[in-house]
Amino acid sequence: EDDGQPVEGVTPQRLQEGETQTTEGSEEAESSSESQGAEVSPGSLGTSGGQGAEQEPGGQEAGGTESGGSQEPEEPWSLEDYCAFSKAFIDHVAGPEDGEVILAGHSHGGRTLIRLVGGGMLERKVKKLILIDSAGIVHEKTPQQQRRIRRYKRGKKLLSLPPVKALFPHALEKLQSKSGSADYRMASPVMRQSMVKVVNQDLQEYLPRIQAETLLVWGDQDQDTPLSDGELMERLIPGSGLAVLAGAGHFSFLDRQYQFLAVMRSFLGIQG
Repeated sequence: EDDGQPVEGVTPQRLQEGETQTTEGSEEAESSSESQGAEVSPGSLGTSGGQGAEQEPGGQEAGGTESGGSQEPEEPWSLEDYCAFSKAFIDHVAGPEDGEVILAGHSHGGRTLIRLVGGGMLERKVKKLILIDSAGIVHEKTPQQQRRIRRYKRGKKLLSLPPVKALFPHALEKLQSKSGSADYRMASPVMRQSMVKVVNQDLQEYLPRIQAETLLVWGDQDQDTPLSDGELMERLIPGSGLAVLAGAGHFSFLDRQYQFLAVMRSFLGIQG
């Protein structure tokens, strides 16, 4: 709240501009195999430039391809492809006269920003970075997950043999439809391949290279990118702060809209 009173359900209670506070918090990030599937809906990427930007005051938001009304790519995209798309969008929206930008990304959008900013792929300065329930941490698979992956790969190899494929033309598709997350099952073949490419990249090496003032926002009930990922990012990104929204899941900004907006106003120095 702007009057300095604590905001219920938010830890830290208040983030002043330029101030970061850390919290104690609490696992399985997005799966990184076809057999497990992966939630790699393109996520959202927000950017706010200066007066020269062609945007409304609240900034612009761009999903990756196959997000909202956009079309899916003709070929599977890698993380580098998503970064190239996002960089072009940021440069288009911010304009050449804006030397610095504020960027925000959720889930896969956060993953893309980690690679962009931590990898030094942007020419312009990033003044502030906001990562919301961000992806980017690859977890070691449990023995159960490893067994499931092996079973899936054996089944896929068998059902891909020409004689088997001729006898059972839809068997492989059925196997894939029964494997993985809901997002993976509903995705087209191109987007499934994109998911597999993207989730296998661990971005921890890029986190210490982020120099922008960074705020991490996480739901403590997030089952897709667990709170432990946010805590790890807080440790690896210099000077970053972690705001935990109690009772919120992977879409913490929707689950706790009031608290989320209060944290954003404080971090961005927005009055009223």
